[in-house]
Amino acid sequence: ITGVSSDLFANQLHVTCFDWAFSGCKGLTSIPSDLFAHNMEVTNFDYTFYYSGLSSIPPGLFANHSAVTSFDHTFYLCKGLNSLVPGDFFSGCYGVTSFAFTSGSCGLTYPIPESLFADCPAVTSFAGVFTDCVALRGPIPEDLFANNPEVIYFSSAFRGDYNLMCELPAGLFSRNTKAKDFFDCFG
Repeated sequence: ITGVSSDLFANQLHVTCFDWAFSGCKGLTSIPSDLFAHNMEVTNFDYTFYYSGLSSIPPGLFANHSAVTSFDHTFYLCKGLNSLVPGDFFSGCYGVTSFAFTSGSCGLTYPIPESLFADCPAVTSFAGVFTDCVALRGPIPEDLFANNPEVIYFSSAFRGDYNLMCELPAGLFSRNTKAKDFFDCFG
């Protein structure tokens, strides 16, 4: 697959799961921003673009999908994905509880947008969210997790980010008072 039409899923109004939908599609380098615009009942986008050829994520891709609870491994192993800018693709995703390994092992090089998870107050897991992004240099925004008061797991969140050259902001986890697991967070 080298391309996807924006109306591919326009008539599937009751879809609840896009797990593994484009997994391994190495020729798929870009997708339209309104690909999932008609699928407001989706609860899972786990592994949706796992190991695909995506080089960017369009603005608003998942915007206002308030039923979504999980983005686990959604962009995992997308080696061509080097930026999360503009960072508004999770806006309005109020019900998300897990971003585990969402962008792990990607080719991220650019700074992480401060508002990336701002509209996701129910998140309990950021385990491995940026793990093994070996090209990521920073900085890490101080308010990256400021709007996520329910987080429990930060294990392996930045593990293996060998080129992360920045000072960790003092308030990075200041509003995550329920956190219990930082195992290997920066290992």
